[in-house]
Amino acid sequence: MGYPKIGEVFELTLDGNDPNVQPLAMVKNYGYNPEGWKHDGKTVEGQQTQKFKLVQKGGSWDEIGKEVGNDLEGQWLEAFRKAYPESNGKHPVGVHDASWVSPDGSADFPCVDGRGLPFFFWSGSVFSGLWLWLVPVK
Repeated sequence: MGYPKIGEVFELTLDGNDPNVQPLAMVKNYGYNPEGWKHDGKTVEGQQTQKFKLVQKGGSWDEIGKEVGNDLEGQWLEAFRKAYPESNGKHPVGVHDASWVSPDGSADFPCVDGRGLPFFFWSGSVFSGLWLWLVPVK
């Protein structure tokens, strides 16, 4: 099945009350030791459904934010992973929400690699043009 096509609108539902989608639970579920991690961003509460699209964009964190926005909670990656468990084998997918602070103090965001495996990545990186970003459609 793979991911939706770039720019195609699709719908996701997220249950913000599910303990597995809480920010620090995501850290543990992605295979990290949660000790020392912090989350300093917004969280989703209750069950919500939103429309999204994937945008392909490389560059710095700030450049990407100008195009995709900065107002989406990273927990939405869990709804994306649930809806699209098979990756397209090419593109990492991220949510532009660097609210996770690792034990070394870096600001990280949730994403999946080209194989669909979840991890946290440093927002201070420069991103290749292969990256896809989950963007809400208003």
